[in-house]
Amino acid sequence: MSRLRPFTDTIWLIDHPLKLAGVQMGTRSTLIRLPSGELTMISPVSFSDEDQAEIDHLGAVTTIIAPNLFHHLYLKRAMARWPQARVLVPPGLPEKIGELDQALTLSPTGELEDSLRWHRIEGMPKLREHVFYEPQSGTLILTDLCFHFPDHPHWWTRMFMRLNGALGSFGPTRILRSGIADKEAFASSLPALLDWEFDRVVIAHGEPLADEGRRRFQEAFGAELARAGT
Repeated sequence: MSRLRPFTDTIWLIDHPLKLAGVQMGTRSTLIRLPSGELTMISPVSFSDEDQAEIDHLGAVTTIIAPNLFHHLYLKRAMARWPQARVLVPPGLPEKIGELDQALTLSPTGELEDSLRWHRIEGMPKLREHVFYEPQSGTLILTDLCFHFPDHPHWWTRMFMRLNGALGSFGPTRILRSGIADKEAFASSLPALLDWEFDRVVIAHGEPLADEGRRRFQEAFGAELARAGT
């Protein structure tokens, strides 16, 4: 059975189990087809040979991205499967995990093929999250900036997500907020995301939003956007 789940005509999601401290939070890789037909992979997970064959059938993986300083667990495995792909990583990741001599550092803002765009969220030096935007489908791609668990069948996961402010709502977790070292820099990073026309939101942990993503993002960060004058 295929693990690739179409999200839009240009985006596929690949879910993967992930358990931390008994919490079944899961994780997700996002695959984007650029206008050239080439594929960009954000936050790679562990892929089987069957997964790789199916991905290669969609197009050539030419870019692999680690979107923040935490989502690197399967990066080197993906690099081995697609050795021709360029690798983009946040500042500080080569020093953290080593053996990334050929990787390029993600700039604070940038784009690929005048299409896939990104913006760094400042104020969180231990995370250095980069948020992405795919304009063809109007999709915002987050990693750890927001969680979204409407519910969860596993009792401890449900309890943990409730305590973390991530059960039944879309938005930043309490753990993420505790990692904000510079609240002004963090708040100032967010208005730029609203310059993008998006209604869908992909996240790495929990359920993505197929609609109303812009409204829910604004609600989740209402205080920060107000502080930034938006």
